[in-house]
Amino acid sequence: MGRLHLLLAELTPGGMRRELTASKAQALLARIRPADDVAAVRLHIARDHLADVRALDARLKYLAGQITALVTQSGTTLTSLYGIGPLIAGRILAEVGDVARFTTKDKFARYNGTAPVDVSCGEQVRHRLSRAGNRRINPPRT
Repeated sequence: MGRLHLLLAELTPGGMRRELTASKAQALLARIRPADDVAAVRLHIARDHLADVRALDARLKYLAGQITALVTQSGTTLTSLYGIGPLIAGRILAEVGDVARFTTKDKFARYNGTAPVDVSCGEQVRHRLSRAGNRRINPPRT
């Protein structure tokens, strides 16, 4: 989308807004009349980029549907938790595998990096989240 946006900004007098969707790009491409050969090539490339974006959108939609079906089929209750949809649940299930391999919830928390680590010093008692664990489940915060 970034490359398509750049091409449309070059082809459109006055530039482009930041928000661009495939539908907006298609409508804009239909109105553009190239002034010279360079603009005609840019328009052709922009149309190719739009076709690529639409193909990738369709592929992502198809894969999201497959993941959703597999998560539903697994019978997991992860999706009942606030903020966890089928795609996040699918990622967790793929990374963790059989949760029964963790004998306690503390061991699972240590595995995924959410177990608190004691960083106390003297009389000051403090804890922070572990930087260890599976980074694909619990990526570091910046």
